[in-house]
Amino acid sequence: MLIANIIFPIFAIAGLGYLFAYLGLFQQKHVQGLSQYVFYLAIPVLLIQTLSQITLPDVINWPFFASYYLALCVIYLIGFLIQRFVFGGSRKESAIFGMGSSYSNLVLIGIPVISAGFGDAGLVPHFLIISIHSVVQFTITTILAESDSGESKSTVDFLKLSAEKLIKDPLILALITGLSLNWLAIEIPELILSTFSLIRGSVLPAALFMLGASLAGFRISGQLSQAVVIIGLKQIMQPLLVYLLVFQLFELPQLWGAVAVIASAMPIGVNVAVFANKYDSAVAPIGTAVLLSTLMSIGTISVLLNTFI
Repeated sequence: MLIANIIFPIFAIAGLGYLFAYLGLFQQKHVQGLSQYVFYLAIPVLLIQTLSQITLPDVINWPFFASYYLALCVIYLIGFLIQRFVFGGSRKESAIFGMGSSYSNLVLIGIPVISAGFGDAGLVPHFLIISIHSVVQFTITTILAESDSGESKSTVDFLKLSAEKLIKDPLILALITGLSLNWLAIEIPELILSTFSLIRGSVLPAALFMLGASLAGFRISGQLSQAVVIIGLKQIMQPLLVYLLVFQLFELPQLWGAVAVIASAMPIGVNVAVFANKYDSAVAPIGTAVLLSTLMSIGTISVLLNTFI
């Protein structure tokens, strides 16, 4: 019953967002407006308040990073090779396939799930994963996809532009701000904390509703076999590999290991669809996989929460 109390509200709110968008009550312009609020104000406030007040580990947990990102890179490579040599895709298609096989929705679903299941203590390792997640994935995918055209200059230019965007990214800036306040032992004034608390209360419902509304634009649109492979790698193989690394190889503490495994089991992030559309590659299987993996994650996340809580 405890797991149902965690999972049901999360996916019910996302379902309401999907329903409102499907019925035309929440249009694309509304999704974009809510997205601005979520990513530029609400989630940064959550990051700053949590990281500035939580007790941080004395040293960086390198085995934790290694567990998550070694598994991510292995799954990415497997996805890339399957698309390239089994389905006969181009390098661009294979790069998108690899990204789809390993890119987790760590923010819109990850934060609500980890917050509800483990509280602020669980958000610390989760935020650490988020801190370099997009940097790693965007860089690898851009290099592989751009190299397919043989235009090295465009790759360099795009990476420079990506670096500039990451530096200005509100989530990255919020992470740096929260950690800096914590390390320098600077307390946020009570009046500001009260304001932050009100905004923080809106983060999860707003993010989930926005996710559901954005998913209304996805369809099951063919190439189902490729989508099934992507989902299998993302929802089954990646969390299994992370589990082996965190608990069998590195023997991490239960909380940090659980967060790493559950984060790796999150559904495919919608940013993969953005890359697929940008390069006009693997659009159909990615769109199908994003939608179906989100539905499938109700079961996988429930099982994992039941295992670790």
